[in-house]
Amino acid sequence: MEKYKDIMKSLLEDYRIELESVLRHGDISSYCYKEAVDKRYGIYDANYTNRLRLSLTILYSPEIEKSKLESIIRKLYLEELKDRETNSFQGIGTVLEVLSILLKDYSRIEDLKLFERAKNANFDCACGFEAGFPKYRRNLCDLDLLDCIYMADDLYEEEILSNLIDEWIYQQSEWDLENLKDLRRLEKLRKNAKGEIIALENIADEIKNSSDHWEICSSLHNYSKKLIELKKYKKAWEVIKELRPHLYEVYEDWYNVNLGRYILEDCMDLIISKSPEIPINEIWSWSKPFIIKAKKNMHWNLYEKAALASEELGNLKLSKKLIKILDKEKKESCIID
Repeated sequence: MEKYKDIMKSLLEDYRIELESVLRHGDISSYCYKEAVDKRYGIYDANYTNRLRLSLTILYSPEIEKSKLESIIRKLYLEELKDRETNSFQGIGTVLEVLSILLKDYSRIEDLKLFERAKNANFDCACGFEAGFPKYRRNLCDLDLLDCIYMADDLYEEEILSNLIDEWIYQQSEWDLENLKDLRRLEKLRKNAKGEIIALENIADEIKNSSDHWEICSSLHNYSKKLIELKKYKKAWEVIKELRPHLYEVYEDWYNVNLGRYILEDCMDLIISKSPEIPINEIWSWSKPFIIKAKKNMHWNLYEKAALASEELGNLKLSKKLIKILDKEKKESCIID
């Protein structure tokens, strides 16, 4: 068995102690829905990860007699429905998908109502949930390394996640655009900013000879955005200057599509930074005409940042106009809600 499978097998064996305790005592209180509130993200379930851990352990414990698990699976399912129906983030979630696979094994007619309730739990479920869809391989030996990486991330097993990503990197015999993009996602997953910026830099180098202008703009935008996050403003502006000619090849009115607006937001971030190492007036001179053209079709963050940048550079009239449009959009949004 490959090293990464041994790691996951060992992890699940640790989790199995919890499952055995539940089977002995019948106490699932640590896995029941427990409402909590995050200031930024709203309502969530504080016990979600506990329930995910138990659900995956059941999935990968085929040696346990099914009849012993049915009652627990159904109880967990009811608790998961509470989360899907109240969670501010909505989503389908791994727990619902795993428990649906497990519950469907019993072929109970009465469970059809539970699957219907799950389908109607929120917008995301209505669009994408399908009870029992075989999304997850049921044999641990069939999981590939990326499966295990994403599972470790879902379970907040940070040390294991990092070790598995190191193993994935070790397995790459050569680098191309595809696995460099994977590397960037994985480094972002384990919050390794240094590794992510190196991956983005290599992607930028790899994509320079591409004829796909959209791909070039998207990749260079990801790079510039990360550079700004790391306060590497001078390099970020160099990257934006490099992608600008490709913008005009994407769409004539590129400033009216999301990617174009995000690039304008990068420019506003640079201006707001007030960094002495970048030509703020030059950045404003290039971006201001497109801000004006897009002023009735921007996202809220861009309105706020463009208004602040305008104010910083003495264009109070434009700043007030952008704030006025933003206030109107917010009021209209409240009316719709």
